[in-house]
Amino acid sequence: MLTDIAAADPRELRAQVCVVGGGAAGITMATELARNGISVIVLEGGGRRFEERSQELFRSEVVGLAHAGIHSLRFRTLGGATTRWAGQALPLQDIDFTARSWVPESGWPLTPTELQPYLRRAEAILAIETFGDPAERRWPSILPLGPAFDERLLSTVYSQFSPSPNFAEVSRDTLETLSKINVVLHANVTEIVASPQGDAVDCVTAKDFDGHELTVGAEHFVVCCGGIETARLLLSSTSRSEGGIGNGHDLVGRYFQDHPGFSVGEIIGEAAREHFRPRKERGIKYLPLIRAAEQWQAETESLNCGAAVVFEGARLPGVEAGKSLVTAVRERRFGRGRLEELREIARHPLQLATAANRYYVRGAPSQDTSGPMSLVIGLEQAPNPDSRVTLGEHVDALGQRVARLDWRLGEAEIKTARQFVKTVAGEMERLGLASVDVGAFSLSDDPDELSGVVVDIGHHMGTTRMATDPDRGVVNANCTVHGVQNLHIASCSVFPTSGVSNPTFTMLALSVRLADHLAAALTAPG
Repeated sequence: MLTDIAAADPRELRAQVCVVGGGAAGITMATELARNGISVIVLEGGGRRFEERSQELFRSEVVGLAHAGIHSLRFRTLGGATTRWAGQALPLQDIDFTARSWVPESGWPLTPTELQPYLRRAEAILAIETFGDPAERRWPSILPLGPAFDERLLSTVYSQFSPSPNFAEVSRDTLETLSKINVVLHANVTEIVASPQGDAVDCVTAKDFDGHELTVGAEHFVVCCGGIETARLLLSSTSRSEGGIGNGHDLVGRYFQDHPGFSVGEIIGEAAREHFRPRKERGIKYLPLIRAAEQWQAETESLNCGAAVVFEGARLPGVEAGKSLVTAVRERRFGRGRLEELREIARHPLQLATAANRYYVRGAPSQDTSGPMSLVIGLEQAPNPDSRVTLGEHVDALGQRVARLDWRLGEAEIKTARQFVKTVAGEMERLGLASVDVGAFSLSDDPDELSGVVVDIGHHMGTTRMATDPDRGVVNANCTVHGVQNLHIASCSVFPTSGVSNPTFTMLALSVRLADHLAAALTAPG
């Protein structure tokens, strides 16, 4: 059932589980629990479609490195970021879970083997092909075999794009008809209220712009609000928890990580085009990628990193305007911006027509891969307690202090980027794949001078990191907040380290795993 907070009656609701946030993790949690007979209330701060007023609640203060994605890559609406997400899925590598002497605070309190069955279920949720176990991972028949890179240095992997990435659209019927789920829209949670003893949650409170308020009680509470908003909510919950709930060790909001991205230079070589252009089969897009070998990472004491070939035709103005217009129509957003998109389409009608023919008629990726190519790289970010989310001085329209982001990179990221670019360019030239123009790729030794050079990718991780010891993390291996027995977090914020893979796939696996854990606890005899 979907309702609005303005229509909620009574003003105090109760379910077995209360889920805060209606994005990928929240919808997954709700549907998995409801199918196990568990009653769930989902509190979503936005509406069914994108709304500027709701989006404005994400307005934040940014200090340190520039970070555009805190505003442009988060969406306060049912479905969350999946309403704009391309649907890219890629597993973490085994090395991402291990403690590495050269990466501070590395190591997960669970193993890839423990996570493997939940990755299979995440594949089903995304309607993609199975990646298989790492030891027997197959290569898709639609992709040419990867280049013969020196396996001590580089490997070729592939990501998949879900054919149905928008969780709000895919789950609409389930959310509206499944009796065990009650989704309350425009329910902006403002406080997680701890018990007098502080070791459990009593309830959460929510409100909208028009003064409607709601209190929700439950046996268990799951926060599914992303790496920035999850930290903000926990830090804001101070009525019975000094410094914020779950923040007894001053770790909430610390260790903020994104995937720093860098544009390297032009690639010249048709062999590279053939190896690295995306393909599409049965509605799923496959994208070949370059990864740093584990041996190279250890020998060079580098962070994990990866590279992709970007085709400039993927960013043609007529195509981008067409995509933006389709999204706006779906969300019923009309206004001046739509006129600009229509003008851009009118200027470049052939671009959009060609892309539409590739996508709808030929069933291939919409972007043009015949034009210029360039190399881009993305990095793991070393966990850094001073890279963090705190509360700012300003308040939003609901009277809540805004998030304040201090994104910091260090010498490890600069060193890794330099070494990786040199390795990738060298291997491409050795194999005769391409020459890479690296002449313009230059990084300052000072991390504070990376603004305008580094690009944030919108992968917000680490702010409620997972650890066995509460001195080192906010949640345990089951994603339960240390010291708060019925408060759990399903978000990329629990990642101890980020790897270099797109995080949503792993986050979904963790969400399914947590849903199983809660269902077992709630259905256990006695």
